[in-house]
Amino acid sequence: MNSKGTYILVLTLQKPARISFGRFPETEFRSGTYLYIGSAKNGLRARLLRYLRKEKKLHWHIDYLLEEAAVEAVWIKQNFYGECLTAQEIATSMIGNSFRINQFGSSDCRCKGHLFFSSKETGDLEPLRTALGFEKISIQGNHV
Repeated sequence: MNSKGTYILVLTLQKPARISFGRFPETEFRSGTYLYIGSAKNGLRARLLRYLRKEKKLHWHIDYLLEEAAVEAVWIKQNFYGECLTAQEIATSMIGNSFRINQFGSSDCRCKGHLFFSSKETGDLEPLRTALGFEKISIQGNHV
C-alpha cells in the first residue's frame, strides 16, 4: 500500500450512543452504518492501523466514535488526496434514510462534514464503493 491516499471507514454502531467529540457538545448517534472519509498525505497504512487499534490516545473526532463503533470495512484510493471531493460525492449519492453528521471530521476544511449515516447494511454499500472507485482492503486480524 502506498503512503498516501483517501480512505473510507465503514462502521457499524450496534446501539445508539451519546458521544462527545472535540469541542462539540454530546451528540446522539443512531445505531446503524456510518461512512467516515479521511486522507493521509503520508502514512496511509499507519493511519488505518491506528484506527483499528483499541488502545490509543483520543485525538481526532473519529477516535471518539471508534470507542463505540466497529470497523466493518476499509475502502481506499491510493495516491488520491480528495476527502472533501469524496464527501461531496457521497452526499449527492446517498438516498433514503441517510444523512451527513455536520461538522464531524471536517474542522480543518470547509466541508459540512466527513461522516455519513446510512440506513443500508454494510454489504449493500458495495455499489457506492465501486462508483466512487475505491478498493476494499482486508482488515483480517486488524491488519491492513
